[in-house]
Amino acid sequence: MRRHMWSLGILLVGSLFLTMVPATLHAEIELKEGMSQGDFALWLVNAVGAMGKMSERYPAATGKDALDFLTSLGVAPEGGWGKSDEALTKEMLCGLMAEADQAGCSGMSFDDVVAKVRDRVEEIFKNFNKKLGFSSLESKFVATSQST
Repeated sequence: MRRHMWSLGILLVGSLFLTMVPATLHAEIELKEGMSQGDFALWLVNAVGAMGKMSERYPAATGKDALDFLTSLGVAPEGGWGKSDEALTKEMLCGLMAEADQAGCSGMSFDDVVAKVRDRVEEIFKNFNKKLGFSSLESKFVATSQST
């Protein structure tokens, strides 16, 4: 009986670890100009709380998957994203900002541009969820988990 309890405990701890690894990997992405577009897309999806939604389409999401996910929601620079490993530029991010903010983009720091892009994408996700009848991605998760 003890062996079974230890086995069950090890299985639970192992499962918990495996589910936390992808979130930990995405959370450790360092934001900097010149980072890969795929890393930025993974960071952005995670930063706005949409990693769970993306995982529905792409269970083991890569940078390319994150770029495809953002594009499917209408979040892409003019001319589209490049390859996942291509360098991200501040100019590319300026194209992702709300039109009202784009005029002052050249005088902004990289971090300020990233914050504006994050805010815009967060708003896009909020509107996406309102169309689905949810006030946030978290409420969709709660509603889904309560129905099962």
